[in-house]
Amino acid sequence: MFANVLKAQQSKVFRSSVLWVEVGLLAAFALLITVLRNVTPEMGGDSPETVGGQLLDILQTTGTSTMGGMLAVVLAGALMAQEYGWRSLHLWLSKGVARSTFLWTKFLSMLGPILLFFVAAALVTVPASALLVDGEVGIDWGEVFLTVAAGVYGVLPYAALALLLAVIGRSMLVAIGGGLAITLLVENLFVQLANLLGDGATQVLPYLPNMLAQGVLRMESEMTVAPLNPAPAAALIAVYTVITLGAATVVLRRQDLSD
Repeated sequence: MFANVLKAQQSKVFRSSVLWVEVGLLAAFALLITVLRNVTPEMGGDSPETVGGQLLDILQTTGTSTMGGMLAVVLAGALMAQEYGWRSLHLWLSKGVARSTFLWTKFLSMLGPILLFFVAAALVTVPASALLVDGEVGIDWGEVFLTVAAGVYGVLPYAALALLLAVIGRSMLVAIGGGLAITLLVENLFVQLANLLGDGATQVLPYLPNMLAQGVLRMESEMTVAPLNPAPAAALIAVYTVITLGAATVVLRRQDLSD
């Protein structure tokens, strides 16, 4: 039953126009950043002089920038909220699918699309860098694989958050609006507030989802505190994701879907 529901969920998400619009936007974002880093000295800074180095930079940016979290929030929030509007959730439940099974397969069906974000970024960055970089190709495919895997993993808490908000609000407005507000505003405002409050408050910053993603990706940070090491950062991402999905499961199980 679980495998069949997951297969159906995956088929639905890959047919979604939202996904392909997001893939196009991310590809355009990757292309823009690649071009600016190579043709604009101020943007380039210490950018790597190899295609492989620039590819890793773009993949890390995709995983830790607001862009990655935003795309995950919009996709997961839209697809889950649609289940209420179209009453397809009611149809699944009428067929004997458990509410928890439906929710967790919905979450797992997000893994492929999130991976596709990174693949799209890579497919655009490699040829663009090859044309613009005056240096070696130097692609370490093992490092690329680990970076993509870590990037996908780091975005998962945002997808889980969008599902929770969609279940609570039963609407795209709550799921996407609330998720983007947290992704764009709350994390950034917390960073600014912590910096104003001093060293004690900044010690909390490494535990924010975005900083945890930087830790998993083994990135340096411009903040006053360094990200956690990859192992504890990965563990906390798992904790955040499971707790958020657990809360969504509890809410969904208690919901009255008769209206």
